[in-house]
Amino acid sequence: MTSPAPSPSEGWSEDDVLTELRELSALIGAEHCLNAEQLSMRPESFPDPWEGDMRSMRRLLQRLMVHAGLANDDLDLELTDARTGVEELGSHLATQVDFLGWFEGRAEFVVVTLGDPRATIGPACVEVGRAVIHKLRIGVEGTSYRRDDADPQAEVPTRHEGFVAASLLGWGMLVTNASFDPRSVGRNIGYQSENAWLESTVEVEPGLAAWVLAVLWRARPDSGAWSDALREELNPSQRKIFDREFADLQGQDEALRGELGWSPELAGRGLRFDPLRALMPDARDDALDATEREAALARQRPNRGQPIFRVRRRRTLGMSVVGLVVATLIAASLQNLLLAPLLVGLAAALGYTWRTSYCSDPACHRTLSANQKVCDGCGGFVAGEIDQEKKRLEALEAYEEGEG
Repeated sequence: MTSPAPSPSEGWSEDDVLTELRELSALIGAEHCLNAEQLSMRPESFPDPWEGDMRSMRRLLQRLMVHAGLANDDLDLELTDARTGVEELGSHLATQVDFLGWFEGRAEFVVVTLGDPRATIGPACVEVGRAVIHKLRIGVEGTSYRRDDADPQAEVPTRHEGFVAASLLGWGMLVTNASFDPRSVGRNIGYQSENAWLESTVEVEPGLAAWVLAVLWRARPDSGAWSDALREELNPSQRKIFDREFADLQGQDEALRGELGWSPELAGRGLRFDPLRALMPDARDDALDATEREAALARQRPNRGQPIFRVRRRRTLGMSVVGLVVATLIAASLQNLLLAPLLVGLAAALGYTWRTSYCSDPACHRTLSANQKVCDGCGGFVAGEIDQEKKRLEALEAYEEGEG
């Protein structure tokens, strides 16, 4: 099952977003939303190590689910590795992770690209927000949230809803930073240098993200104790927008709490769970480690398990030219032109019998011995021989038709 297309955040209105905030807050629980810890990218919030692999990605999703208040039984999430193994400049920093739904009581996610922590935290927050909303909706009977009782999987929330849920859960600063993340990235290849620009890792308009964050912080009676310190962790561009919105909302604290359905009596209550409790490894982590090893091997040998062809080119023309040059020099020194045709013929005959053998993949061209079955360079298996490299596509088509 594929995730639905993201809802665009452009053209949003404050009234509509306040309505969404109120409805999703009621679903999550007003007490939780009013007292949610405001997360930032600090070890105090995310104590699990980041190794840049699938196990780290799964642990991050689990940690966010713990922060959302889900029970231990809900942490047995399924994470599928859908990476192609090809790293493109400019996208190798960005992460794409998609929530697919709850199936047989287990949340399922898929990773398409996996980048660094800064470009991963925003998408992870949005997708876990979708997972939280989805679980709560399919668990509520007889309400407007359950739109299709016959197929609860049809209710997978949009990414816009995931963003709203993430903000209510206390992750608003993380998704606000992710809405606009301007940084220059690059790499050197020999004497060449390539650069790219990364601007956003979540599909949320920066102005919307900053306004929602300002609304939620204004509505919290305790924000004065921590808002100034956390504000410094916003990216400069988002901080400028946030400061403007936060100032515009001054004096509207009670009105915003009324709009959100937050009762002042709920403020100051601590979480009823430990968001930093230890997350123990399991068999799914081991399976992800195995996929990492497979992915690494695939990157080293991109044609592993795929057919390639042994190119055996004759050197008749090249050796004939060499023979002509040598014959001309010898004939000139001996002053005997009768030797020239003989030397040219011998060189041509040698070129006809001397055949080089190498892999047909243009990106490989590793030398292949006459009886070699697998290319040491790209990992492809030798499916046949061709005498010219340009015939490899024709040979592949014939091979596939024969297999069919």
